[in-house]
Amino acid sequence: MRVRHTGAAPYVLREPLMARREHLGSLGVARAAAGRALDAAGAFAFPTDWRSLFVPRKKIVVVEDDPELRDLETFLLGAEGYDVVGVADGIEAAAIVQRERADLVLLDLMLPGKDGNAVLEELSEQAETRRTPVIVVSAFLAQLRLTPQVRRVLSKPFDVSDLLDAVAREVERPHEEVA
Repeated sequence: MRVRHTGAAPYVLREPLMARREHLGSLGVARAAAGRALDAAGAFAFPTDWRSLFVPRKKIVVVEDDPELRDLETFLLGAEGYDVVGVADGIEAAAIVQRERADLVLLDLMLPGKDGNAVLEELSEQAETRRTPVIVVSAFLAQLRLTPQVRRVLSKPFDVSDLLDAVAREVERPHEEVA
């Protein structure tokens, strides 16, 4: 089973897409692009949440140097319907947050190249990212220099449900609330 993400909604393919190409031709490629998936019988499975077809997905940038944890966070958030971009170091973080126009950033403090505090400072200096909320996820919270962008702090190791709850709450708050 592979998890795939389209521009509209995440879906699961139970068989490789190439094996069901004849169904795409007969039912129309537009249906597949709209976020519907092929089930094992070759029929399209419709998403249960129709709003996901019409509401833009919130974009989250995960800045985490540990590849396994970054992949886990990216997978979990993608499965919740978010559009997720992973970043491995602090040097690229602020530029990617700006380029992606992130709705939320998950930020580790201990990063190669530039630590999380430096990333927070850089985000607060740029007009495009100044109001982007940040959730700090780190085992070294004593080193955190709080800025108005830091909305929540989660200590590693964290409970998955705590992470998902924190993200869900923050993406629903308007950016204007960030000082």
